[in-house]
Amino acid sequence: MGGLWTGAPLLTPGRKRDETRAVFEWLRPDVELITDLGPAEWFSATLEPWGRHGVRLASFMPDGFESYARVLHPFELWDGRTATYRRWADVAAERGASIDAETFAEQVAGEDWEAIGGNHPSEGEIPEAVCASLVRTLAGATKTPAACWFAVWSGWGMLSGTRIVPSIPAPSLREEREHLRAQRATEAALRAIPQITAVHGSSGRHYLLFRGPIDAACSFEPDGWYLSPSFWWPDDRAWAVVTEIDGKSTYVGGARATVDAILEADDLEALEVTRNVRLD
Repeated sequence: MGGLWTGAPLLTPGRKRDETRAVFEWLRPDVELITDLGPAEWFSATLEPWGRHGVRLASFMPDGFESYARVLHPFELWDGRTATYRRWADVAAERGASIDAETFAEQVAGEDWEAIGGNHPSEGEIPEAVCASLVRTLAGATKTPAACWFAVWSGWGMLSGTRIVPSIPAPSLREEREHLRAQRATEAALRAIPQITAVHGSSGRHYLLFRGPIDAACSFEPDGWYLSPSFWWPDDRAWAVVTEIDGKSTYVGGARATVDAILEADDLEALEVTRNVRLD
């Protein structure tokens, strides 16, 4: 298989190659950056263009799976010191709402949720506890748990060092210039890497491709910030996981038994859906 970044040169020579290596110093040793995008072609082959009546799962999830599930990212509620995760069903019961396959988080929590110390479910990334549970559930549903593919949206600010973290004292003008110079070098290195683009119609989104064992799905922490792949699947394509970058849920396609295991997992909150469901 060509294109694995395991010490072999990338497509960018000399200094640019070194800059690219520095971008991914945080990767686990058993996770590889992939520059040959062939293994991802099947994923986009059956995706449908975005429609005029809301974005649907069919624009993100490949066709051909027996069943599909929507895994709900939990709400948060702060008491002033600590945060408690809350299931959608509990929040809905307290606030007189109902939940179905296409319910949005805002419909469950209501307009005053943040005013009482609540946070909406994490957007664009699987919470770490949910990710770990999915890994445990899905590991037994593939013959290739040691070989999985992970597509990570390249627009995350933490990949290029653009995430702003306030500091005291404030950085000097020289330090700001050095940071900007490093940031531009990182952005150039990212642009030089082949990325997946033939998905989601004309969304303009681009994704870096990685390969590693299934538990690597929960290991992406550039610049110390956790993020999760936008979509991932095992080498035998037994299932696929999708977390849209603007969504508050994760979707899984797979065999009937795989989806049943997700629906029955005590540490997951999930609903059965179809590929035509609107995304949240």
